[in-house]
Amino acid sequence: MKRFWFSFLTALLLVSALAITTGVQHVSAQTANARTDNCVLKSGTNTLQGALAGANYTIQVPSNWNKTLILYSHGYVAVSAPLENPALDAPDQPTATKLLQEGYALTGSSYSQNGWALQQAFHDQMALLNFLTYTCGHPSRTLAWGDSMGGMITAGWVQLHPQLFAGAVPMCGLLSGSVGLFNIQLDGLFAFNLLLANGSLQVVNFTDPATEFNQAESTLAAAQKTPQGRARIALFSSLEDVPGWFTTGSPQPAPNDYASQEQN
Repeated sequence: MKRFWFSFLTALLLVSALAITTGVQHVSAQTANARTDNCVLKSGTNTLQGALAGANYTIQVPSNWNKTLILYSHGYVAVSAPLENPALDAPDQPTATKLLQEGYALTGSSYSQNGWALQQAFHDQMALLNFLTYTCGHPSRTLAWGDSMGGMITAGWVQLHPQLFAGAVPMCGLLSGSVGLFNIQLDGLFAFNLLLANGSLQVVNFTDPATEFNQAESTLAAAQKTPQGRARIALFSSLEDVPGWFTTGSPQPAPNDYASQEQN
C-alpha cells in the first residue's frame, strides 16, 4: 500500500511539473494576489469548510501554497442525506498531509446527492472551483484525481472541461462508463444466482432489495462452508473482477494461496 501511494505521489508531482497553466475564472493579477493573501496563512494550513449548492465542501490551503490546486472526487456513498456525508479532499489523511507539506492546496465536495451521483458531482464541484477561485484567487493549475466512482468523475472532468485541468489521475478502473460497469456486476449476479441460489434471487427490477440482500448473504455464508461452494464463489467473483486481497489489515496472500484469496 505504501508503495502504491509513493508511486502515485511521484506521478502526481511529475504531472504537476509538466502541466500547463489553467484555471476556472479570470481575475486581475491584483485581485488574485489580494485573495491569495487573505486565504493563505503565515504558517500552518488554512482549512475552509461549509455547504455550497446543497453539498459539503472542504478546502485546505497550506502556507507554502505553490499555486497548484488538486480537486478530489470521492466514490459511491450510500447514506441517505447528502449533508451527512463529510467532504473529503483526499483518499486518506497521510496522503493529504504529505501533499499539503509539498505545497499543494486540496479541495473536495460531498455532492448534493448520494449514490450514483455523477451528474450532481460535476455541477457541485464546478460551483466549488468557482467559489475557491473567488475566495483564494486563481490557481496556476488545477489537477483532478479520484477513486472508485470518483475515478470515473475524474476522467469525465478532463473530457468535459479539458481547458480547466492540467492533468488527472483516475485511481480506479471504472472508466468504461455506467453501462459497462453495471453489465459486469450483472454478470456476477447472474452467476451467483444460477450457481449458488438456484435461480431464487431477483437480479433486476427489485421489489424488496433488503430481503434480496439478506437472502444473498445467507446463501453466500452457506456456500462458504463447502469446497464446491467456495469454488463457485471464486468463479462469480472473477466475473465481477473482485480482488483476492483488500487492505483491511490482513496480510496479502501469496500468489498460490488460493484459499486465502477466496476468503478475502
